[in-house]
Formats: sequence, structure tokens, C-alpha cells
Amino acid sequence: MAKLISYVDTPEAVSAAVQSGADEIYVTIAVPPVAGVSLGDFAGAARFCRVRGVKIYAMLDFFPKSDALGEALNAAVEAWKAGADGVVASDPGLILALRRSLPDASIFGGRLLNVHSSGCMLVASAMGLHRISIASEVGREDIKSMLSAAMVETEVIVHGPMKPGFEGLNLLAAVSGLGSERRGTSSRALYGDFTAGARAAKPFVMPDICLFSHISELISLGVGCISVDCRGRRPEYAAMLTGIYRRAVSGVAPAEGEFELLGKIEPAVGLFDGYYTGRFNISAPTDIPAKSEDPQLLNEVRKSYLRREFQRVPVYFTASVELGGPLKLTAEDDLGNSAYIETGSAVPAFSEDFTQVALQTELYKTGGTPFLCSGVKCAIQRGTYLHQSIIAEARDKLLEELMVKREEAPARHGAAVLPKERGDKLTEPPLLTVSVQSRAQLTARLLELAPPVIYFPLEKLKGSASALAPFVEKEGISVCVSLPAVIFDSERAEIAEMLKYARSLGINEALAASFGQALGLKKLGFTVRGDFTIGADSEASLTALSSLHFASVALSPELTSEEISAMQKLSPAELIVYGRLPVVQSAVPFARYVTGVEGNELTIGIEDENGYPMPVIPAFGGRNTVYSGKKLYLATREHEYIASGLWGVRLSFTTESPDEVDAVCERYLDLGRNDPPVYWRGLY
Repeated sequence: MAKLISYVDTPEAVSAAVQSGADEIYVTIAVPPVAGVSLGDFAGAARFCRVRGVKIYAMLDFFPKSDALGEALNAAVEAWKAGADGVVASDPGLILALRRSLPDASIFGGRLLNVHSSGCMLVASAMGLHRISIASEVGREDIKSMLSAAMVETEVIVHGPMKPGFEGLNLLAAVSGLGSERRGTSSRALYGDFTAGARAAKPFVMPDICLFSHISELISLGVGCISVDCRGRRPEYAAMLTGIYRRAVSGVAPAEGEFELLGKIEPAVGLFDGYYTGRFNISAPTDIPAKSEDPQLLNEVRKSYLRREFQRVPVYFTASVELGGPLKLTAEDDLGNSAYIETGSAVPAFSEDFTQVALQTELYKTGGTPFLCSGVKCAIQRGTYLHQSIIAEARDKLLEELMVKREEAPARHGAAVLPKERGDKLTEPPLLTVSVQSRAQLTARLLELAPPVIYFPLEKLKGSASALAPFVEKEGISVCVSLPAVIFDSERAEIAEMLKYARSLGINEALAASFGQALGLKKLGFTVRGDFTIGADSEASLTALSSLHFASVALSPELTSEEISAMQKLSPAELIVYGRLPVVQSAVPFARYVTGVEGNELTIGIEDENGYPMPVIPAFGGRNTVYSGKKLYLATREHEYIASGLWGVRLSFTTESPDEVDAVCERYLDLGRNDPPVYWRGLY
């Protein structure tokens, strides 16, 4: 039977999920600015879970910058010593540091790792992860393919908030100044600040993922763990949602109206299984329903986890009774803890013997405790009698003693070990690279300026060969095909044909958006570069990624200039210094979701909180990419990056005209002086 995992972020939600049937708990640890439970509260939650036979994992599912890595690692070490059964992380640098610091701990891959293909799964396994979370956006057939390649335990989220794009790739909150998904501080409140014409005022609000009707199929496919995400929601919601899926794992349908009550406690704009089934028949909402403040409803749910114990810990009793002697009773749990008591005195039976059935009946009454009697072995002398109250009191004392023993944390050792590898800081000014989205942007002037690397979308090669040929042939220019942000297993054959075509054109470099793509490209003989989605957020991340031997790696656009300058670049590092940033890489046909009209390109326009239009551009696989309303422009601040030890700086063109491409390139090469009247210096 698959394990049921509940994601929570408050101490009360831990209790709510445990008492509603969760097998394991993932608890977000508070590492500023990430909100979650304190280490003290985690230690208490770990004791609570240990007593009840539930595993608890410290979740550090964010990408810490270099100066925050030590704090995150120390939190993991302290949580491990407090009794955590393992740690959940997504950042490659943090995962590497965890393996060195806690060699005996189970390290699981988090949701932000964005494991969406067999290639990603293989690299994640090579990282030393013991469990991998399959991305929420993966469909049924691709899950089957990934499971066939899985070398470790797998997890699928079956209920939880749906993000507007692939998890781990969203920059929407960061660009808006309202938090950061990658830093663990993204807020759902930010979605209220965007508009998309008159039809949809909430274009980035999504329904909740709900795979309830597919639970039995997922289990039959071999998924080891199913998960419900209760983070950021009331404990009452955690209790009710966990209970629904606890019963679902056992094949029990929800009670009538149960999902409606769940929606009152924490409203959603709908329930969605389209990632799994491929049915994207949803539309953006115009408003968000309010939470229920019905105290009677909340109190009823609260009673369900505050006044009961979910019995799951097996306990085995051994008893002996002799005439004139005490009851000798031993209790042993599943961990080998035991407790023994001698109490009372057996007297002659006047009317009937104290039978084995009577003793067993009393010992099986473990209600109100975490224990479930799994068996009783007893030896009773005939003609004896023992009062029921003596047995009940002895049973309760033994169970209390077992609870105390189970509370004790195992003796563990661990120490934070930060990566110490150092790279050579480059002293030469960075090279200027250029990324374009269309053949029209491959101008004659761009060819004349000869940037050392030009990135061009792989899926747009067909029909662009003649425009690309002069760039491929020119000395000093390397054309590098950029791969889609996400490639599912079912899309690999199509991508393989595109890559074969690229090689026929003389192109032998490729820009990977994920580490899984990097592995496949290397096998095909491409020189591989890593895009900013690869996870280069810190020195430690670059250290971890260096094992894949990238020709260059683009740094996260969320770093500051000071952080970039201070970083040791173990791999040649690149930085985006111009253009719109891809803030949402949508897994649904986003244009249709917002407008309700068939098509892949949004014409009514989305505007950010300042009224800037946000282009929605078609992407591979019928998906969309939403770009920032403001353009990053650092030509006037080149001193901030020119001496930072970078290998390259990238100009990223999306909707620009050919003339704009030429003008911007000339400005960054100091061949022109026309700066735009309005620009944005990004988060640097």
C-alpha cells in the first residue's frame, strides 16, 4: 500500500494530519525569510510523531543563496539531531552539502526540483536522493515512463495548490517584488495585482490539483507515496484533506458533500486533474471565494483531531496469572521497546474461571491511545479470578511507559560541512552573448557584430535554416540551440529529431533548461550550456553542477550584484543583462485559460501591477511562456557586472523588432548611446 504524506507548516497542522491518518509528515522549517516551524517546535512535533509511529521529515524546499546556505544546513543538522527521519531539499548545492553533513540521513528531492522526465529522475538518483517527487505537471503516460526508469522511491502530489507554471521555474513573485517561489516566500496574494482584459481579472489564480479519482491507478502503477499539500492553509483543512485521502488509499469513497466542506474551510476556484488526464478544460476566474468563518464547522473538524488518537502502533501483550500471585504483564511495540509490570493478586474463582478470553478482551481495549493491540499471549491457571480494573490499570501503565520510551530521540551525529571548492575568478571583461526568438531577429548587423554565442530556439530551426546559415558558417560565432523549459518523456522522440536536424546544420552546442536535459545532450555529443533554470543560485549550486561539466551556466536573475561578484565561479558563469524575463513557463495552454478562446497566443494582453504589458508567447508542446512587463536594462550600469568574474553576459530578445535588436546590441558594445526612456535594472 502506498504511503500517505501530508505537507504542513505549523505545529497544529502536524497534529491534525497525524491524527487524520498520515503515514509521514513533511514539515517546513523556518529559515528566514522562509516561514515555517521553529527548531524547538519541530523537536516537539518529532516527539509527537515518533510516539505515534509516523515519520517526520524536515523540509528545506527552497534555493538558498550563498550567505543563507550555512543557516539552512545548520537547521537541517539540528532537525536531524532532534529526531527527523530525513531532509527534503531541491537545491543541488544544498543536497550536496546535506550528503556530506548527514551521511546517514535520508535525503529526498523536493517539488522545486521539477523532476518531469526520466532524464531528470536519473540525475536526481545520481545526486544520492532516496525519494523523488514527480512534478505535478506530468501526465499519466509520462508517469508510467518515469516509473519504469525509477531507481528510487517515487512520490506524486495528488491534492494541493496548482501554480501558474512549472514549479521551480516561476519568477512572477520575484519580479513583482512580492516574494520568491525559489526562496520559499511566494505569496498567493500577488495574483490579485494582475489583469487580463475584462474577462479575467485573476489570470494567475489556478484551481487546486485533485487526483482523488486516480488514486487506485497511481498505486497500481507503482507510485510509492501519494502526497497532499496543506501548507499555508488551516489545520482544520489539513485534518479533513488528510482524512479524505487516508480513506481513498484504502479504497473508500468520500462521504457526500465532503469536498464541498473542504472548499468552505479553504476555498479553491476549482479542482483540476488535467495534468494527469490531458484535459485542460478550465478558465481563469474573475474572483476568489472567501474562506468560511463558520465557528461550528471549524470546531467540529478540530474535535476530530484534538479528541482522538489514530491507532496505528502495534503492541503485543504477554500475560501470566497464577492463583495467589500477581498479574505479570509485558507489552512490546514495533520498535522493540518493552514495559513490564506485576500487579494485583489472583483469587479463587467462585462462579467461573477468569478465562483467557476475558483477559484478551480487556487488553485489546487500547482506544484513546496511539496503540493497536496486535496480539495477546497468556498463561492462566484454572480456577483463578482477577478483577477487570486491575488489568485495565496495568494495561494503561504499560502503554504510558511505552509512550515515554518512544518519545526519546535516537542518538545521532552530524555537523554542517560547507563546500570548499574554489574556482578561478576571471579578470577579463565578460563576452556578450545574444538570445533571439525568431529568424527576423537574425539581422545582418548582428552577423557583423559577431557575438561569440547566439542562442536560438530548437523548435524554430525548421524554416530558419537559411537565416541561421551565415551565423553557423562565420568564424568566431557559435550557434547554440536552446531547449524548451520542460521536455516530457512523450516528447523526447520529437526533440531527438530536432537535435538531429540541428547537427545536420553544423550546430553542436545546446542550452539545457534542466539537468535531465543536460545528461541527454551530452550522450548525443553536444557541448552543453546551462540556462538559469538549471539551479545556479549559490556557490554550492555551481559546485554541484560542475560535475556535469557545463561549458557555461547562467546565474539566477534573483541574485544581487554583490552576491554575483562575491561568488566563486567553479563553472563559467553567464548573466542576463537585457530583456524580458520569463516569469511563468506555463504547463497549460495559458492563452486559452485566460481568454477562454482556442489559440496559443494571447492578444488581449496581460498587464502587471504598473500597467506594463506582459507578452504571452507560444512555447513548445502547445504551452505558453509569460514574460515580464518591464525590460531588464543594465547598459548604463555595466560597472556592476563587468568586474564580477563572469564569463558572459546575455542579451535576451523576445518581441523586439530587428531594428531594436541592432540598437541594443550596439549600445551594449558601446557603439551607440540611445538608452530607452523607461527601463528596469532587475533584482541585481
